[in-house]
Amino acid sequence: MVGRGALAIRGLQRPRVTRGEAARFLVDYADTMQKRRQWPARAIAARIKQLLRYWTAGGLVPDAASRTLLLREPDGDLLLARLRAVAAA
Repeated sequence: MVGRGALAIRGLQRPRVTRGEAARFLVDYADTMQKRRQWPARAIAARIKQLLRYWTAGGLVPDAASRTLLLREPDGDLLLARLRAVAAA
């Protein structure tokens, strides 16, 4: 029975997301962490960087150089501001 379900799911395609939608997801995630746990921007940025390390959705991180730039950003507020700018565009 599990095999039949897997075959049914296999035919489904994932919806494509835009770069802005991908950034909006990360911004919403950061906002939720801030509201629920009152985390500082540095801790939130660290969690976002964990996701960005392997992020592929929406072409948000188009190449290795861009990924390195985001992951090495020392200012958590600046990282979130960059994501907000992409989400708003």
